[in-house]
Amino acid sequence: MLSQLAARLPTGRQWLYEPKFDGFRGLLRQSSDGVVRLTSRQGKDLTGWFPELAQAGKSLPPSTVLDGEIVIADEHGQADFGALQSRLGVASRRSWQAAVKCPAILLVFDVLERAGADLVNLPLSERRRNLEEILDDLHPCLQLILQAPDPLL
Repeated sequence: MLSQLAARLPTGRQWLYEPKFDGFRGLLRQSSDGVVRLTSRQGKDLTGWFPELAQAGKSLPPSTVLDGEIVIADEHGQADFGALQSRLGVASRRSWQAAVKCPAILLVFDVLERAGADLVNLPLSERRRNLEEILDDLHPCLQLILQAPDPLL
């Protein structure tokens, strides 16, 4: 689901809040036959530019799709959008060198498919439970985005 512009934040017990990171939206998929692909929101294949995320995707259960934000952190742990954009300018044959120097992570906020089961129409709480189970100590390049019941936390 894409974010929507609103005049003010919605409030109430049914809402959870997540931080916004300065990155690229990414879908990480391991197919039933073990092929891993990282794609943009528009469907562009980003796998060759982020081999560390493709490697992390191999740890997913087959037929699983994660939705998240691709981010590269600077030396202070802050998202560095310029470094992320620079990675797209690196030839795929040198992408591992760039990954070692400046690794990307996928900050995961949703799971759309798990082991072949379509989860899209499940309530967020059930998808979140599935996501937490999948990511529990799975791979350091796949990190769960924290949610809070208060937008100021």
